[in-house]
Amino acid sequence: MRSRRGVARRACLRRALSGGLLAAGLAACGREGAPAGGAAAGAGTANTVATAATAATAAPCTLSERWEPCFVEKRLENSGLVPVLLDSAVTLPMFSRPARHYRLGRGELYVVLYPDSAARAADLATVDSLTVTRRGTPRHAWSDPPFLVVSRNAAAVLLTSSDHLVARIEDLFTAGLPTLQRR
Repeated sequence: MRSRRGVARRACLRRALSGGLLAAGLAACGREGAPAGGAAAGAGTANTVATAATAATAAPCTLSERWEPCFVEKRLENSGLVPVLLDSAVTLPMFSRPARHYRLGRGELYVVLYPDSAARAADLATVDSLTVTRRGTPRHAWSDPPFLVVSRNAAAVLLTSSDHLVARIEDLFTAGLPTLQRR
């Protein structure tokens, strides 16, 4: 359960990040009201903030007909999840392209983005959707049960034993691309 103070602090940091003012946002939002848990509790927030700042400066979201890393991260955050980017280019044997690896609370999410839906369909044609392993090869040793979700040019593998998280991720991708607010 999230405390009101923690929710308010995250909202303050989001506003600061959207304006590109990371240092000012960290100073303004402060740590004095941080929940108990010490440095370990703050480490996840710091990683999330650093990841969001890196994503915001590396690849600005522009209107597009396909999934981009910024769209995935925006949708995850708008869904109430706190994605922590663990690796931006992890290699998985069943995909021809690198995946972005996120920690989502009680689960892990690998997102593979292709140039278009035809490339995604061609790559997944040889992947068993239940085991998320290439057909004819030994089963991949996932840490939790894998769930494959596809949408347009994206293929996502969620590792979790939480049916609730599976439903949230399926809804997130199958609802379509997020819209951008014009300013």
